[in-house]
Amino acid sequence: MKKALAFLLLAALLATPLTGCDKAEGGDEPDKTTTESKDNGDNIPEYNAADANPASDFEYEVGEDGGITITRYIGTDTTVVIPEKIDEKNVTVIGEGAFHRCDTITSVSLPDTLTCIGRVAFAYCTSLKHIRIPAHSFDNVPMDDALSTFVNSGLESVELAEGIKFIPNAAFANTKLKEVVLPNSIQKINRSAFEDCTSLHKVTLNEGLTSIGVSAFGNTGLTEIVIPKSVKSLWHSAFEGATALQKVYFEGNAPEWFMTEEKAPFTVYYHEGATGFTTPKWNGYTTEIW
Repeated sequence: MKKALAFLLLAALLATPLTGCDKAEGGDEPDKTTTESKDNGDNIPEYNAADANPASDFEYEVGEDGGITITRYIGTDTTVVIPEKIDEKNVTVIGEGAFHRCDTITSVSLPDTLTCIGRVAFAYCTSLKHIRIPAHSFDNVPMDDALSTFVNSGLESVELAEGIKFIPNAAFANTKLKEVVLPNSIQKINRSAFEDCTSLHKVTLNEGLTSIGVSAFGNTGLTEIVIPKSVKSLWHSAFEGATALQKVYFEGNAPEWFMTEEKAPFTVYYHEGATGFTTPKWNGYTTEIW
């Protein structure tokens, strides 16, 4: 029920009228022009301001912070480099639905000037495979906003820069991510952040992470995961539907909040001397020492 409600919410959000890269008023499809892409060896493009697309490729406005908010991509390149500045002002916001359904874009490079990536900004960008998220990209995003930034996109890999403090609600839900490594700065993984990422087989969580939200890794392809000492809250249904998950390793004591509704087949492993765990079962899960 919780999962159904979460995705009913997503469906409602995505039903909101957005311009994004839908057909222009005349009904013409954009040209599928390509530009040369540079990457760092991991298929994630490095940012180079000299390669930035011209301001004419975007609709934009001056935001409340005095910076530039990009409201819509109207260019034709399939590799896009968002400029650091437009009209001598920092580009700080990718607006709501700015790239929504831009399904020909294969690469987007984001500037470090960003402080906010809006709701469903890159949703349904089905050809987008790789992206780097700069350090302050979610600074001005409300913690509990249903962001769904990349939901239903084609993302296979993401580089999260040191400095990002949380993963927003449903930010990467139903993408094609295979592996995720969190930077040391992440404190919270919000609700449904990676839900329905069925190709996600490996996640490296950081020490300093304190909370893993509802359905955060629901219906993923994980087979095992290590929970850092710093995690205090592991919310219900965090791994719901992750039927391949067999082993959950805890580096520290049992979390202060551990809420489950649907039992998964995994075994809980904890270090000898850790407090809060019980043997042979803990909250319905088989336990072992590791």
